[in-house]
Amino acid sequence: MTASHWNLCGIAAVLGPVIRGAGRLFLGFSSSAHCRGRSLRLLRVSLAAKHALPAFLLSAAAVLAFLSCVSQSPASVSAGSATQSTGLEIDTGKPAEPQGAIDVQAQILKDVRNLLETGSPSSLTRALEQLENSEAGKSEMGREYAYIAAMILKNVFPRMYTLSSDPPPSPSSLYPALFARSLGGEKNPDLSGPALAGEENILKIIIGSLIVQARNTSDILNYAEPVLDRGLRLKGGSVILLYLKGLVLEKKSDLTGAYGMYSKALELDNTCYPADTGLARIEIIDREFQKAYNRIASLAAETNAESGLLGMAAYALYGMSRYEEALTMTTRAMAASQDTDLVFLKAKILMALGSYGQAEKLLQMVEKLKSGDADVIMTRLALEEKTKGFKAALAYAEEKWAEFNDNGVFNEAYARLLMEDNQREKARPLLYAILTSDPGRVSVLMMLLEDAVTLLNWEQAELFADQIIAVRKEKGTGAGTLNEVRFLELAVRAAVKNGSADKAHTLAEELYNLNPQNAAAALPLVESLVALKRFVEAGQLIDELLARSQPGPPKSRLLYLKSMTVEGNDAAISVLQQSLFEDLTNVDALLAISEAYLAAGDQRTALRYLKQAASMNPKNAEISARLLNLQAKIAQ
Repeated sequence: MTASHWNLCGIAAVLGPVIRGAGRLFLGFSSSAHCRGRSLRLLRVSLAAKHALPAFLLSAAAVLAFLSCVSQSPASVSAGSATQSTGLEIDTGKPAEPQGAIDVQAQILKDVRNLLETGSPSSLTRALEQLENSEAGKSEMGREYAYIAAMILKNVFPRMYTLSSDPPPSPSSLYPALFARSLGGEKNPDLSGPALAGEENILKIIIGSLIVQARNTSDILNYAEPVLDRGLRLKGGSVILLYLKGLVLEKKSDLTGAYGMYSKALELDNTCYPADTGLARIEIIDREFQKAYNRIASLAAETNAESGLLGMAAYALYGMSRYEEALTMTTRAMAASQDTDLVFLKAKILMALGSYGQAEKLLQMVEKLKSGDADVIMTRLALEEKTKGFKAALAYAEEKWAEFNDNGVFNEAYARLLMEDNQREKARPLLYAILTSDPGRVSVLMMLLEDAVTLLNWEQAELFADQIIAVRKEKGTGAGTLNEVRFLELAVRAAVKNGSADKAHTLAEELYNLNPQNAAAALPLVESLVALKRFVEAGQLIDELLARSQPGPPKSRLLYLKSMTVEGNDAAISVLQQSLFEDLTNVDALLAISEAYLAAGDQRTALRYLKQAASMNPKNAEISARLLNLQAKIAQ
């Protein structure tokens, strides 16, 4: 052999194995069975060659055959593959999967990941079904996804978890550690600060956000909220992220925001039952008890009505004053859970039913566990008033005021007791302080309206009535705890006294329409007709009401109003005397008869009735001034 021949053989010896290896690699990428078959046959011959040079040349030919394959048009490749061998006969130790099967499995895994990122009970269940019914579920990634789906179902939607055991994660999985950290209440440093802005793994974000189910301290909520926001920017349709964001907002007392998030989660997938439960909790807080109860009943119908739902149903029934049903529901819930809140609720229900002795025993148990709880203090205050009277309750409130003077609910109750004890000057600053932070609080406005009417301060009374009217327009009739009938009675009277006759008549008609058969509801309508000087209509209505009125203050007031519709001073005095016979404390009748006797020239009789009126209202500046003026006239 010549030197050049040996050199060529040497090159072939070196490059032959390289080219044969490249040939094997190229064959894996070929989409044409015909091309793979042709190239494979050349490659096999090269592998069988005993000498380097022929092996080198045959390997090169195999590679060139492959290159000619990839340069063919798709149509020719497709045509060739229809009739030729698959070319998968390379000895790899195990049969290789057809490319089509690989593509199907890849698509299944892609679909499953999307279902996991959606994270609703139904999507997670579908993900597990797809993995179980396909070869994709046997892959490492498939096992990983099955583990994630099962863990989320088990910890967020346990009602939907039906597996006998958790699917094992793949050995190299990072997710078990993430779950352990989040469910243990530990923050993930990869989801904080600048690292969060670049995080693209939605599953990692979902798992990291589960921390809010373990802890609800302010630092955890402040950590979780931006994590959830990042996840929702990446996938706004993720049901689990919307639900968890709602949970964070609820725990941060942003009930409006939480309600919106829960609602959006349910709109996307109505199987997200924890969001439904969250809506019911907020509806109870917002005093929408019937709406909450209907929602809870619907949820309970789909389950075995676990104790949590029974407890919420009991709260809703209690809020609707359906105390017997609430007691039954609470007892059922307590059979499954001796939760302190349920014991406390039962104590409040028993109080409402008048079973104060039983309520006292339960409340003492609760006080040992929740001694500093404002709601417990308020319940004790109410029980003291029910069993020992308002003086005992006032003493208890004064004892606790230093501890709870920043609590609006406590201050309102304390102010009410002070008003009842006629300590009005001490009560008003507490009520005005509450309005500073909550100007639409109708219960406080109502107390101040009652106070102004008691003092005959009609200008102030109309001001408070107008504020309540504004709240009613915004929130609807029956806003909050407002007693509609009592409010309309006082509002009409204030409007009449201030000369706002048209406003008085509108309010009076609204009150009358609430219960046309009730004489007390018709009184303000009479007052408004008198204020509008529609005396004939007023007189007819008064006579109709007097015919079915019982003795007492309402009849006294009707007679007082009738005195304004009769002709002549003597007739008015006669009717006013009848009015005072029914109720000697009717200040309006006392003042009116005093004026009538003055008009008749009988100052001393007028003075006697005016003194009676002043004794009923010793702090009324207007009555006191009138009394001094009349006494001065008589003294001259």
